[in-house]
Amino acid sequence: MGKAETFYERRIDRKLLYNGIFKFFLDQVELPSGRQTHRAWIDFPNASAVVPFLDRDTIIMIEQYRYPFNATFLEIPAGKVDAGESPENCALRELTEETGYQAAKLSHLTSLAPTIAYSNEIIHVYAATDLSLTTTSRDFDEQIEVKKVKFEEILDDIRHNRRLYDAKTIIGILFAETWRKTFFD
Repeated sequence: MGKAETFYERRIDRKLLYNGIFKFFLDQVELPSGRQTHRAWIDFPNASAVVPFLDRDTIIMIEQYRYPFNATFLEIPAGKVDAGESPENCALRELTEETGYQAAKLSHLTSLAPTIAYSNEIIHVYAATDLSLTTTSRDFDEQIEVKKVKFEEILDDIRHNRRLYDAKTIIGILFAETWRKTFFD
């Protein structure tokens, strides 16, 4: 990561403002100059996301309602890594829970920090292949519709800034584009 020793901020005080799915903190810090300020940040569990390939040209995506936007978004399956769970197992579990598909093969594409200004979350992104249909086991509060989508259509949507707004989905699809060429060819 970056040079913490050059830009180090020393924590003086910490207040826990919220403790639920994530923790929300307000820290008082001392800057290298000696001045003090506050940093609000979220301690969020790591997550995994997966680009599931039915074949070279077709992937499985989900349409999911997102409360902050009061809208439905097209996304790749994803979810938080549970305590003691590996990112790989999380990706496989979320794929099955959200889509009803199981994967025989999983390949790591990338890991990313989507919101470095205010959260320590890392999302591990995978490609999944050799899919077989089973049953879903969604959380009671998830509103999801499974979609079979042409990969080239999704790439075109990204290139023209249409339909996809979710960072993990866009990054996952773009990394999967390169991976797909080596895996399927």
